[in-house]
Amino acid sequence: PDLVIPRGSDPIAEYRNPALFPSMFPTLFPYGIGGFDDDTRDAPILFQKHIEYLLDLADRRFSLHRSFVFVALNIYQRRTAHLHTSLTVKKSSFDSIAPKLAKMSAERLDRVARHLEKGGKESELSGEDRDVLTLMREVSTISSRIPGSSSAKLHLRNEIRAY
Repeated sequence: PDLVIPRGSDPIAEYRNPALFPSMFPTLFPYGIGGFDDDTRDAPILFQKHIEYLLDLADRRFSLHRSFVFVALNIYQRRTAHLHTSLTVKKSSFDSIAPKLAKMSAERLDRVARHLEKGGKESELSGEDRDVLTLMREVSTISSRIPGSSSAKLHLRNEIRAY
């Protein structure tokens, strides 16, 4: 059988795409089936459980593959980050930060990012655009459920010390 490898400039969907892993790893999924997030299954399988199953198979081809484990971990970390990342602000600055955060737009973030990327100075930004930099300094993210993150390591360290 011929193997069709898709190519192009358009990114491939990472979510709800059962063909993602079979197309990335044709040697591991030789028939092009067995990918994740497959809606045709009678019972849905969680991404993490499916990865664990593949890595625990007696046939060690998944666990010994050069890049499968790293790609699977990366996708799992990103999915977890999308679902379990929280924002925190110091209580003393909450009243001034909350309205700025509420009216922040993706367009403004992009505009400031492009300005700074081109080597622009903070002093050249308008007052509203400076709010982006204020938020970057004042708002922190918490991601303790993301495996491998510094917050997750700190969480595990605290659990160990609790014994």
